[in-house]
Amino acid sequence: MEPPPPPPPAPYDYQVQWCGFSGTQRLQLPEMRLADISTLSFRVATESTSEMVVVGKNDGVARLEFYMQSKKIGYWSQYDGSRLVDSQCPPEVTTARYDILPDRLRISVTSESVSRTVEFPAIDERELQASHVLYVGAYQDSSYIAFVGELYSLQIYHGGMIAMNLIPVVLENEGCFFDTINEIFYKNEGTGDLIIGPRI
Repeated sequence: MEPPPPPPPAPYDYQVQWCGFSGTQRLQLPEMRLADISTLSFRVATESTSEMVVVGKNDGVARLEFYMQSKKIGYWSQYDGSRLVDSQCPPEVTTARYDILPDRLRISVTSESVSRTVEFPAIDERELQASHVLYVGAYQDSSYIAFVGELYSLQIYHGGMIAMNLIPVVLENEGCFFDTINEIFYKNEGTGDLIIGPRI
């Protein structure tokens, strides 16, 4: 029996543990409806306690954010006010998971020292059906309340099936993120360069 063929070469130079944001970098994801997102999950590390949006959007009046605020992971909607869960977010790697369920929003935060889950009423239907361009590292194309820290991974699920899986990589000496599902690179759309973490 012949051995299986070797796997195809990776389209990037090498993978790293994380890529860092200093407040001026951002990624722009494709437009999508929140109704098509069943779960959004990311792994981050940050020692900052200022308000930061890890993933979000701002379309002028309408605003939706998945963010960290003064040691809190939270979600905000113009339709029903602020929804926050006090995570006591430590500097070690923390996973934040948002499950957008038909009847409720569930936020789970887990790290070495923290494990919290809180549920809130369902997201407003108007917000669910609207299409949004989501930014990673900011909530719009500016540095206002931008993310400062290290992003290890980002996954988006549609109907329980993974639709995007962003991993930090290096391509031609540049830090960026590679979507292993759709085989698309997401490079910095802001200023400066993403900080390159340790090689895997």
